[in-house]
Amino acid sequence: MEHVQHRFHSGCTGSMQLYREVLALGYTGGYHVVHRYVVTIRKGIAVPAQSATPRPRDITSWIMRPQESLSASDVAQLDAVRSACPEVALACDLAREFTDMLRNAAATCCGTGFRRPSRAALMPSASSPTPSDRRTAQLVS
Repeated sequence: MEHVQHRFHSGCTGSMQLYREVLALGYTGGYHVVHRYVVTIRKGIAVPAQSATPRPRDITSWIMRPQESLSASDVAQLDAVRSACPEVALACDLAREFTDMLRNAAATCCGTGFRRPSRAALMPSASSPTPSDRRTAQLVS
């Protein structure tokens, strides 16, 4: 019914014309439903139409993916959310800066990048004492 409200406030106030338009958009209800809705708009008691709010999961996906991979529709919806909510805009900017920093870490960290430690570096060697060896040595001395 968002379309009916929009068109009514744009000057199209005829119930039959509005019914034809929503039929063309895929509406399957009857004329009388539309007519009763138009009457509520005229009386000023119609509930304002809610615009479709994107799911938080979708917004997060748009923020975290590289901008080049977003469709034009995704970009437009993210821009609408950013302009409607300054907190989301700030979160988006911070998240993008952070992910860019991580993606470009190899190029920016002293030119060497991050190296994953070898398994041998993580495992204690036979020559290095284990915590239990240290405790035993303390008890003996």
